[in-house]
Amino acid sequence: MSSTQISDELWQRQDPAAARLPRWARRWLSALAALLVVFALPVAMHAGAFEPQVRATDRGWNGMFIESAGGTDSAIFGGAIATDVSGTTAIVNAGSSTVRVLSITVAGDGFRFDHATVGNTTVDGETVRPGGQLLTPAAPATLTAGAALDVTLFLTITDCHAVPAVQQFATIRIDSWRGIQTVRVALPTVRHLQGGWEVTTPDDPQGISSLHYLADAVCGIGMDPG
Repeated sequence: MSSTQISDELWQRQDPAAARLPRWARRWLSALAALLVVFALPVAMHAGAFEPQVRATDRGWNGMFIESAGGTDSAIFGGAIATDVSGTTAIVNAGSSTVRVLSITVAGDGFRFDHATVGNTTVDGETVRPGGQLLTPAAPATLTAGAALDVTLFLTITDCHAVPAVQQFATIRIDSWRGIQTVRVALPTVRHLQGGWEVTTPDDPQGISSLHYLADAVCGIGMDPG
């Protein structure tokens, strides 16, 4: 078997840049890559790639009257004990990373938002008490990927007729690797059902916002006699 050897003189004559793209072509490709990033980023943001994936769940809803002493009673018609009410629903982290829920608020006509709690119990030292933990930026709730969290909004109804019947939203401030962001989460839609409620869908012609239901319950409006 024979082999061919290349002389040192021939190696020295080789042009190391011969296999490279011309400088103008490299610059053109760099500019093209930059343009692709510029155009792709808004698309990804519009698709929610960089938004907190926190949303409502289908775990239902619960409305309560709040007594002045702190006790509760189900928000059904004929049983109003105060204009202070609460509505409990659940949110879920549908994303792939942990987020911290800093605050949850809701705004609108006919009611005044007071505070929000998370969970069903409060840890007081070594004692576990019923009732959620007050949610504040100083005491946020951690929501791991795929986890759900019960949220209770406490309100005072100021004008029963002014609370909108259309679907309402809660505003949630969230801290994650993306920084602090806000997301709007739809509150449940319900319908009157024999003095109580039934969770339904926003396109139900008989459906109303759960906050509107609470206002109706306070003033005894729209009770279904059936």
